[in-house]
Amino acid sequence: MIDFMDRINSAIDRNMVRLRALLTLAGFLAIENVVVRLASVATLVAAVVGSLVALVIAIKMDSLTIFLSSFGWILLLIVAFYVGSKSRLICMTTLRNNSSGVASQELLDISVFMMFVLCLVSVLGGFYLAVKMSSLVFLVGGLGTAVIALYFLWVILHPQLISTRVEGSSTAGFDAIAYFVLGYKVYLRLSTLVFGLLPTVGAAFLINTLVKSFGSTANLLQGGAAGMVGFILVLAGLLAPWFIYLSFMLIYLLFDVLRSVLLLGRAAESGLAMGAASTAPAPMPEQPPLQDPQTASLPSLSGKAWRNILIAVLVLVLGATVLIKGKEWYQDFQAKREIARIEEEAKRAEAERQAEIKRQEEERAARVAQQVAELMAKVRKHIGQSGLDLLLEPDVNRAIREILNTDDNLRAFETYFEQSDKVVEADGLVIATGCRRDNCAVLKAIFTVDVKTGQVGAVVNTRDRLVYFGHTETDAPPAVKKWAIALGR
Repeated sequence: MIDFMDRINSAIDRNMVRLRALLTLAGFLAIENVVVRLASVATLVAAVVGSLVALVIAIKMDSLTIFLSSFGWILLLIVAFYVGSKSRLICMTTLRNNSSGVASQELLDISVFMMFVLCLVSVLGGFYLAVKMSSLVFLVGGLGTAVIALYFLWVILHPQLISTRVEGSSTAGFDAIAYFVLGYKVYLRLSTLVFGLLPTVGAAFLINTLVKSFGSTANLLQGGAAGMVGFILVLAGLLAPWFIYLSFMLIYLLFDVLRSVLLLGRAAESGLAMGAASTAPAPMPEQPPLQDPQTASLPSLSGKAWRNILIAVLVLVLGATVLIKGKEWYQDFQAKREIARIEEEAKRAEAERQAEIKRQEEERAARVAQQVAELMAKVRKHIGQSGLDLLLEPDVNRAIREILNTDDNLRAFETYFEQSDKVVEADGLVIATGCRRDNCAVLKAIFTVDVKTGQVGAVVNTRDRLVYFGHTETDAPPAVKKWAIALGR
């Protein structure tokens, strides 16, 4: 197992040598040169586009302040670019004038390996999240993190870029200082990358805002946040070298103080008056000065290398786009299929509900027809007999009780059939008439049973008027109306 792990370590070391051969010093300087030139172009574009954005917004909002700020933006970028470009040169000079060393090559190898792992994880993680969340923002973020990690990796592969060499150190304290100095010198070299890339990204945000500013007010508000980010990124990128240099200067001063303290402690231990000088790290051999990528004649990456890098990035972006769109298309297909299934189930449920309603209506109609048939069988037994007998038929009596509302009304109605005529069937009705014995000429009544529906209706002729139950005077059956006409009503 130990031999196996040692072989893995050896394989990593061999690939690190290959990585150093691939990421050459000349290639790094060529890319830095491109980034520096990119800063000039991005600043010019940001000046023009930013001013146009301010002018469009000023016209739409009728604001003189915003109109004047469009010219102030150009002046501000001129100042920021001058400060940033000079500060970047100061950073490069500071690197050349502050040589340092690290305790061992192993520290550099560990740093390179960790940066390579971070770069790989950023790309794969961004690709996974982009597909998972259906957004290219995560892929762009992963690629951005990978670029930063690759930059640190490239610098550490060639420590001469930051005036650093491998040399022995007698104490852990000097090792700690040397390692932290290495990190801050990489940070100082990063000023060139920040100076070129942040204004470029900011200019892209401003172009997007300018396009949206010609649209509706909603689009203008939507692009306002992106525009503000663009302005901030441009200024932050141009002024970053200045702040990076100031922070490095303060930190490096602290490291010098700590180094002096360690040297004094070493002198005290040895008991020598000049112990600090004798134990201080030996001066580093003279090394070629760092070249400024803006002024030196630099080699460039071959066309084939640029093509391979571009193809790799395009394949990655295209692959993520295809996967994201494929996922969206599949989700859209699934959603449409689910909607179709729900609609089909709703139609089937509605058809079943309508069928159930129809079945219930048919059953209800059948029950009603059965009830009417049973009622009419009982009613027709009284045809040709006394109307009072039909009135006293339980089912008929119950129906008349319902239309008269109270038992008192029913008892009063029954008195109108003390003298009753024979029951007859005519015009689809079974008809019974009668009168009260004390005034048969006036106090008369009639009730009918519809042979089709079994509906019962009644009319009473009082001394003053006709009173209708179960139907009104308007919708009373013709036989009832004839009876009322015969009474002179």
